Amino acid sequence: MMYLGRDDDVVTPEITATVVMVVTAISPEKAWHRPLLRLVDTLAGSGVGVVCRWTASSLYYRSIRRPGR
Repeated sequence: MMYLGRDDDVVTPEITATVVMVVTAISPEKAWHRPLLRLVDTLAGSGVGVVCRWTASSLYYRSIRRPGR
């Protein structure tokens, strides 16, 4: 994140990486499933966020009767 110039967003990937490593160390059987599940979880959460933002923006611009951006 620092290479992308997003210094404020460094903590979240660090926490995620730590959680994945700790959970993998606790139960090492089928450990390769966990990162894949985290990826699917992240993609689903991002999709929900995009849909919610689009819906809220659409409703807002309809309420003020101006075309959306």
